[in-house]
Amino acid sequence: MARTIRDHKLHFSAVLAVARITGAHHSTTDTDGPCSPWAQPSLFHMQLDDVHEPPLPVPCRGALGPWRVPLDVFQQVLTQLPHLAATFPEVTP
Repeated sequence: MARTIRDHKLHFSAVLAVARITGAHHSTTDTDGPCSPWAQPSLFHMQLDDVHEPPLPVPCRGALGPWRVPLDVFQQVLTQLPHLAATFPEVTP
């Protein structure tokens, strides 16, 4: 199951969603406890909004922390999420 879900072979490195970062908080100083069941204590957590998941993952090597997606990869993501093209005019041809 770790490599296949719903008959799709999954990549280890892939774009799984496009999201807007709307804020951040420290898990132990800004809240009374974990902000979610997946929260790691004593770390900063990004708050996301406007999350869009493409139907299929788009293969791409990533990095730790925020980073810029290569243009050709982002264009592949927008091919699956055409309603977002107007939001990113600098990416669409």
